[in-house]
Amino acid sequence: MSFLKLESKYFFKIILFGNPSVGKTTLIRRLETHKFKSNLPKTIGVNFANVTHIIKEYYIDNIPISILIWDFSGEDRFLPYFRMWLRGTTGGIFLFDITNKSSFDSFDYWWNIIRSEINYDFPLYFVGSKLDLSENRKVSTSMIKQKIDNIYPYFECSSKSGENVEKIFEKISIEIFTLRKKFKSII
Repeated sequence: MSFLKLESKYFFKIILFGNPSVGKTTLIRRLETHKFKSNLPKTIGVNFANVTHIIKEYYIDNIPISILIWDFSGEDRFLPYFRMWLRGTTGGIFLFDITNKSSFDSFDYWWNIIRSEINYDFPLYFVGSKLDLSENRKVSTSMIKQKIDNIYPYFECSSKSGENVEKIFEKISIEIFTLRKKFKSII
């Protein structure tokens, strides 16, 4: 058995949520291994079983921080667990598939669940996945702009090519750190 040694003094919990099959597990796997693997098994409940799949370390202002990424299954049968696992969230990423409009339309559903459980603000990013399939796009950039109305940062990514994968997690980590530092809740 091997143990992951972490230097970090600060840990931030980031929830990755959205409908089933939008690429949440594939995105995390790409972040960790820098490799693409298709046909990963569905997440059952939450992917938190293997520490190496959910912890990423960054240095911000020469301070080591770790992010713990919680990959939630998008299936309704796991909603009671989703509600429970939201506690302590410091950031969120809503992932949808740009080739599947219903995955984009589900944001309000997911956001209402989160808001019913969490009564504080935290950074939230909109991320359109499967950019490598853009020729099959069903969610236009104008639809996205109208939905987010400059409220949420937006990225598109491809777990297959790796485009923007690291950038998304780095940006949200910096934003969480900056907000926590500003409100002196970490330093």
